[in-house]
Amino acid sequence: MARGDTILGESRRRGKIVGPFLPFAEFLLGTPPTPADALLDDGDTLEKWGIDARVLHTPGHTTGSCCLLTQSGAAFVGDLLSGGRHPHAQRYYADDWGQIPVSIARLRDQQPELIYAGHGSLPVTAAQLAAL
Repeated sequence: MARGDTILGESRRRGKIVGPFLPFAEFLLGTPPTPADALLDDGDTLEKWGIDARVLHTPGHTTGSCCLLTQSGAAFVGDLLSGGRHPHAQRYYADDWGQIPVSIARLRDQQPELIYAGHGSLPVTAAQLAAL
């Protein structure tokens, strides 16, 4: 982020179709370097910002990917999962494919009730997460 890099690592499945064009798109669109407002580590809380949540480091999609776990049982997981009628793990782009199942297991261990993914119109339920 600080360098303006948007490295996606290795693409699979439909991601292989788009993958070769991403460097060109990134060149045209440009990603300006942006300093972080705050750097967060695994286990940090967001109380300082008035948010009752903590950080769970879940690398795989990117090395710095993380989930936010609220005290009410919700989890915001970004691109680790996709929601909808058929929720699934990230399957198109990853910096480290081997970390995806490890990160999902870490998330599962937290026992969230509802999981909000970066893609998909419906939240993932605890039962659906258990089946992944």
